[in-house]
Amino acid sequence: MKKLIPFALMLATLSACTNPNTQNQSDSVGNGTTEDSLQGKISGTLNDTTSLINKTAALVKTTLSDLYKEDLAKNVVDTASRKFIFSEQDLNGDGKNEIFVGTTGPYFCGSGGCTILLLESDGKLINRFTVIGYPVFVTSEKTNGWNNLVVSSDNKKRLLKFDGKKYPENPSAQPVYSKTVNDQLPRALDMDNDQNRWFTF
Repeated sequence: MKKLIPFALMLATLSACTNPNTQNQSDSVGNGTTEDSLQGKISGTLNDTTSLINKTAALVKTTLSDLYKEDLAKNVVDTASRKFIFSEQDLNGDGKNEIFVGTTGPYFCGSGGCTILLLESDGKLINRFTVIGYPVFVTSEKTNGWNNLVVSSDNKKRLLKFDGKKYPENPSAQPVYSKTVNDQLPRALDMDNDQNRWFTF
């Protein structure tokens, strides 16, 4: 009988220690407060991100519609060419993202590559690159306060440096990039690895 008392006390102690915790966990999950709170934060973040993406897309759409207004009015820009993707990157360290705009279709692309635009954060055109391939690599080296870019053109990697106003518009005429392109370099318009969303204008 003496041997049973300590065992019974031990069971009672364990039961008292574990049951409240188990009950609290059940109540927490049952009430849904923890899960609802987490789900709300995730939904809020996704909504904010979607809102920012749509805002930038609308800005790009306005810019493209203005830049190609005459050809759009003449129906020169075919349906396949009225699509774009974009990537954002702060190239000059001012805290505002510049916007790379990728195009497609026969109006913008040929055997040598496509046209890529670089816009300021407010949609103003900085550069219109021609005969260029995706993606655009952003190096850590800077010229005149802007990151150097490495792009594919004429089957070679080309180095583009900012001249104080813009980058060279025809990459095929620029120096070949002599270094190995590091996989860790930030990339804009990376078709192979990013889930780029196409928009229309």
